[in-house]
Amino acid sequence: MSCVICGSSSNKVVFKEEEIDILSCFNCGHVYSSFLGSNDYNTYFLSDIAQQDHSWWNKGHERMFRHFRNSYLLKSSGRLLDVGCGLGYFLKSIKDDQRTSSWNTVGVEICAPAVYFAREQLGLSDIFLGKIEDTSLPLAVYDWITVWDVIEHILDPHPMLASIKRLLSPSGRLFIATPNIKVQLPKAYLKRLLFKNDSHILEAKDHLQNYSPYSISRLLKTAGFSNIQFIQLPPISLVSGHQGLLMSTIKETWYQLARVIFYLSGRRWNFNNIYVIASLK
Repeated sequence: MSCVICGSSSNKVVFKEEEIDILSCFNCGHVYSSFLGSNDYNTYFLSDIAQQDHSWWNKGHERMFRHFRNSYLLKSSGRLLDVGCGLGYFLKSIKDDQRTSSWNTVGVEICAPAVYFAREQLGLSDIFLGKIEDTSLPLAVYDWITVWDVIEHILDPHPMLASIKRLLSPSGRLFIATPNIKVQLPKAYLKRLLFKNDSHILEAKDHLQNYSPYSISRLLKTAGFSNIQFIQLPPISLVSGHQGLLMSTIKETWYQLARVIFYLSGRRWNFNNIYVIASLK
């Protein structure tokens, strides 16, 4: 397998999960799964999604979404496109907040059950089924394009980023949220040591690409983006889909410490997830 960042096929195994090798590129250090997934990743949400507990997607993300809205959407309005919008809770949060409800929002999602849920249960009419590359959305008009926890699932992100570049307005901004492998890999070793669990640590069958601040910066520059800036957002308030006081306290404490280190280091040391903003110029 070749590295999506630099194209090198030289790598080493840095972790193994359910007999799947997690590889690190010898040339640039990018970490990726050896599992041969597909860019047509349309089975993440299954047909019974409406009957499942949505706390992780709704309540768990509520603070994070609010922080993003307060920081970037309050003082203006325009067009926002959410790529891989899932069940639609981020877009719903914009509509439900009177301060941001004037934004024209659109979502694109590859999983049909998620699109049906967003349309029928959340009342979001402007949700389109399919990959961003295959849509006929208007070009160069979106002031914000957001990609929440999607890019790590995509085997080759270049077609998606090329489409985003065409859709973004000249002054628009791209936002990407994704796990930080510089944090996730040490956590994976610790979890294996403590719990002796071989499955679902780095989600080797779902997270095909594992980005670091360096690798995602390089990817964005190669795709034609600039003014790359890392920010801090609060973590998902739940731990593994469940509200536990101890684990939630540890998670919040980690975030606050990581946030202090991030700013004291001049944004150089990031021990949080990756939240990155970029533009076309």
